[in-house]
Amino acid sequence: MKIEHELLHYVISSYYISLIPNFYLGYFECDLFSINKKFMTTEYEIKTNKADYMSDFNKDNNPRNHEYLYSLDSYRHKHTLIETGQRTNRFYFVLDGSIDDIKLPDYAGLITFKTRGKYIHFERIKRAPRLHKNMAGLDLMSQCLRKLTWRYYTTTRTNEVF
Repeated sequence: MKIEHELLHYVISSYYISLIPNFYLGYFECDLFSINKKFMTTEYEIKTNKADYMSDFNKDNNPRNHEYLYSLDSYRHKHTLIETGQRTNRFYFVLDGSIDDIKLPDYAGLITFKTRGKYIHFERIKRAPRLHKNMAGLDLMSQCLRKLTWRYYTTTRTNEVF
């Protein structure tokens, strides 16, 4: 969770209207999902080692919905959805700076991080290309608001004294 928190701090600015960690977009989770003031979306996928990075390309379903997913005509592999612009406007891999010798897909941007003591330093290496021009719709905005409301509720509920 520390890396997600620091990444949120790195990308936060007045340019965004929403930043949501651990957000499900369709069947697949985003480590960090953002919507900017122009209603464009960006997904950030954090990878701490090369094996973790490579396994992301094998994500083809949510195990809880295994049989249901294969019955859907529109179901596709996560990175096929990203590459064809059916998931988010921009996509970034956020990789540990010690990971090398990887092939970054053309549709992905790259941010690296290095841990220095208790601090994490981020550097944008490659800007993510815009995959499509569609703005976030009301359904997605509603989903984001519901997720943030439940996060607020569970956070404040667990901190109450009875």
